[in-house]
Amino acid sequence: MADPAFRNGKQAIKDAKAACSILQWKEENTIDTLAAAYAETGDFDSAVQYASQALTIKDISSADSKRIQRHLELFQTQAYSVITFVIVPRHCSERSGHY
Repeated sequence: MADPAFRNGKQAIKDAKAACSILQWKEENTIDTLAAAYAETGDFDSAVQYASQALTIKDISSADSKRIQRHLELFQTQAYSVITFVIVPRHCSERSGHY
């Protein structure tokens, strides 16, 4: 479990928004990370909004879609607890075949 001393939802939102902007809002995992940051702060409406947006990204992999859908369901029921996210650069994603 993550150490609460190192958790900062507001900073996570700021950082995730910056990453989404850099990636032109075209990378589902980064948008999903933003959704989780909002959930961390208790803003489940925004978490649902961004998780839903992540699911609309073109060519999203089946695995990413299923994972983000599970997150969305948690956000919708406000049952979010600690979810660990790993951001994988697009060139290392399942889509490219390079891990």
